[in-house]
Amino acid sequence: MSSAKVYESELAERLICADAGAVYADKAYESKARRAALRRRGIKPRIMHRAHKHQPQLPHWQQVHNRLIGQVRRQVECIFGILKQHYRYRRVGHRGLARNALELRLKCFAYNLRRALTLREAG
Repeated sequence: MSSAKVYESELAERLICADAGAVYADKAYESKARRAALRRRGIKPRIMHRAHKHQPQLPHWQQVHNRLIGQVRRQVECIFGILKQHYRYRRVGHRGLARNALELRLKCFAYNLRRALTLREAG
């Protein structure tokens, strides 16, 4: 968690683990430098492509690439949707990073407990 002043792409390098096999990210993280840096570290850059000023429409292979990445990212984004919809975590409710970080951790803990119960009942 960071303050609202920090653009999320600035923190991207801190989020990448050394033993990661691949990094899946949306278009906000897209840059040639980031892709090259990931490849040098032996990490597959699964970052979605975006159209640019001189390329208004993506080539077919990039559209297919984005669609495949979207299938993996959808599973992760679903968790954020559940936090927003069921746990009403649309905005932070406190002043200060520490309190808001604690609230997020508690909501994630509650999500994991509920998910574990669901998996136990299904299995």
